[in-house]
Amino acid sequence: MGQLFDEDNFPIEKFGNVEIAKNDFKGKVEFKNVSFGYDDMDAELNEIANRDTFMNRKKYKEFLKKKNELMENKKNGIKTVTKKVIDSMNFEIPAGKTVAFVGRSGSGKSTILSLITKLYEVDEGSVLIDGIDVKDLSKETLRDNISLVNQFPYIFNKSIRENMLMVNKNATEEMIEDALQKASLLDFVKGLKKGLDTVVGENGIKLSGGQKQRLAIARALLKESKIIIFDESTSSLDNFAQEDVRKSIESLTDETVIIVAHRLSTIRHADIIFFLDKGKIIDQGSFMDLFDNNEQFRNMFVAENIE
Repeated sequence: MGQLFDEDNFPIEKFGNVEIAKNDFKGKVEFKNVSFGYDDMDAELNEIANRDTFMNRKKYKEFLKKKNELMENKKNGIKTVTKKVIDSMNFEIPAGKTVAFVGRSGSGKSTILSLITKLYEVDEGSVLIDGIDVKDLSKETLRDNISLVNQFPYIFNKSIRENMLMVNKNATEEMIEDALQKASLLDFVKGLKKGLDTVVGENGIKLSGGQKQRLAIARALLKESKIIIFDESTSSLDNFAQEDVRKSIESLTDETVIIVAHRLSTIRHADIIFFLDKGKIIDQGSFMDLFDNNEQFRNMFVAENIE
């Protein structure tokens, strides 16, 4: 447990002090020559260690010296050998558009989302939101204006109303119902005996997977986030629930929507699809542009539907 407070292993997040008022936040996202790799100290140590390292006093001393050097570098923010997953990437997401990132596992999709939300910091280049580097933006600006809906959104053991009010304590019942309506969940809620006051159980156990996803979408809407990110949010759902969530996503017209998708069928109506391979964008366009002109993309879609 004490390791969680060890800044050598888990550095404290650092934010800037530039704030964008909620009414002025637009949601434009840009990557400019962005490169990123994971810090891999273990890989560096494995390169200098071999079978007799720990049996030979001199070699073991050299190993410990190198380990201490790498630990000091990590403490000072200096990366060791890294596995580069994003390589000189450039793209622009206009405010209010829906875009998707697709590609095989390991192509860098989820890493892009972590860089946008500043869970990771770039090694080179800049990630900009509304023209301002994310490293200069305040914590409040980033957290208040970006919502993440992942594969397993956490739902609290409270009523539907209380789950909603957690992101906007001043929301009226009309505002809550409007968000639920946009997320295609209002009819379900109104059909419950206690309606908004229905307690959904620990992590929403009384809800189906699709209902939990739509409740998470409704929360993001009530929070009034201008950027909503969906990270593999439909990959664990059955076809009917997936279709309901897809319709909810497509109803988002004022927000910048960013989707990482495993199932290509869920992003057919995205304004722009970025097709990734080995940390680079190798193609982009509408679904039909890529389907008609990119054999690799077309093969992925065909293989998905054969399965």
